[in-house]
Amino acid sequence: MLDVHKPDVPVAVLKNKKIVIFGFGSQGRAHALNLREQGLSVIVVLRDTSPKLIHARSTKIDVTSDFIAAAKQADIAVLALPDECQKDLYDRFLKDHLPKHALLIFLSGFSVHFGFVTPRTDLDVGLVAPKVPGVMLREQFLKGLGVPALVSIHQDVTGQARAFVFAYAQAIGCDSSALTSATFKDEAETNLFSEQAITCGGLPALICAGYEVLVAAGYPSDLAYAECVKNTKRMADLLEQHGIAGMYERISRTAAYGGLTRGPQVIDQHVKDNMRKILTHIQNKDFANEWIHECALGQPNLNQLHEQNRQLAIETTLRGLHPPIKRNM
Repeated sequence: MLDVHKPDVPVAVLKNKKIVIFGFGSQGRAHALNLREQGLSVIVVLRDTSPKLIHARSTKIDVTSDFIAAAKQADIAVLALPDECQKDLYDRFLKDHLPKHALLIFLSGFSVHFGFVTPRTDLDVGLVAPKVPGVMLREQFLKGLGVPALVSIHQDVTGQARAFVFAYAQAIGCDSSALTSATFKDEAETNLFSEQAITCGGLPALICAGYEVLVAAGYPSDLAYAECVKNTKRMADLLEQHGIAGMYERISRTAAYGGLTRGPQVIDQHVKDNMRKILTHIQNKDFANEWIHECALGQPNLNQLHEQNRQLAIETTLRGLHPPIKRNM
């Protein structure tokens, strides 16, 4: 069972710590800005060719492209880079240059759990994984609100890792009453499973299949889009706020009866068996190895899949309903 903690660890324990954030993507940007506004010392590290360099400097945060110098002064080093970039960063710049007893914070359990990064034994190592995108983390922080997060202690050499990890989580805008402890293993495997089987894999595939069935049966494409895509957002909001039972109690009886009796016909034993196969490939490291190999080749399969998605009929319908959408690729 997961432990939910409400620690009384003041952010002030970080006041004299030099926090070095490697990366300035969605999460890295939110962390850096929120930490700075807490009055903490923050340095962002980016390649001198990074397209994010100009934007990072415009925020008035200290920015450097000297990875080794930044690593040497880090009390807390935060890997806010994509999973596939972390091994190279650690091996080239952190392994030999982080100070003894520095705290190394990961935002995902992927690299450590699957063995791509093996932190030095004289480092504290923790996990802080906000359960919202960086944009939402920043928005909630500006409203004075917190977000849930998973936290973990992988190595505690100093005896202070837990205090600093929890303080860091609160400093970036995570709600101290919604910090849930989970191992690196559990965070990595359940997050990948959720992405692949549900949020980024199963649900979009289900939406596309429903759209295609309706259009093939002769229904207008814009109506099919509204029913299969737009209604999903409304139901997701109800589900988040009230749970599954509460969601069914807040929709029409016709919808509730139809969903409860026909839903199991869609998500049947065959689907669950496929989900178990997906989970097995995650647990045995097959997916992790596949992804790192894909990245080593320049992500050709991912690029091809993105292009195929842009050509889907449901995307054509979307473009007909709305002005062109700026894609952040």
